[in-house]
Amino acid sequence: MFGTYSFEKVINGNSNKMEKITAFLSRMDLGVDVDVELFVVAYQGREIAACGGLAGNTLKSIAVDESHQGHGLSTTLLTELVTHAYDLADTTFLFTPNQRTISCFMRLVFIILPQ
Repeated sequence: MFGTYSFEKVINGNSNKMEKITAFLSRMDLGVDVDVELFVVAYQGREIAACGGLAGNTLKSIAVDESHQGHGLSTTLLTELVTHAYDLADTTFLFTPNQRTISCFMRLVFIILPQ
């Protein structure tokens, strides 16, 4: 289901929007780490298609709904996240406990930090 996406930055603390992000991440078997300050959320219409969080200059809680995978959304989401992280610092790190996504991130030239 490829289409047009809109992106929004959501501060962790915006309870209404964080509720929806938390529910989305839960469906992806992920959670919201307490140090995540901001999320970049991709919407298709009113539904969350993908999101990723920033804790300082570290990317966390990155997820793309299965129905939106394979169409470049993860690359666009990461571009949005890295651009924002770069505005904050000159180095960006990626933390992912999900072994399935490591090859995707490595193709995008991320260096994966050991857990």
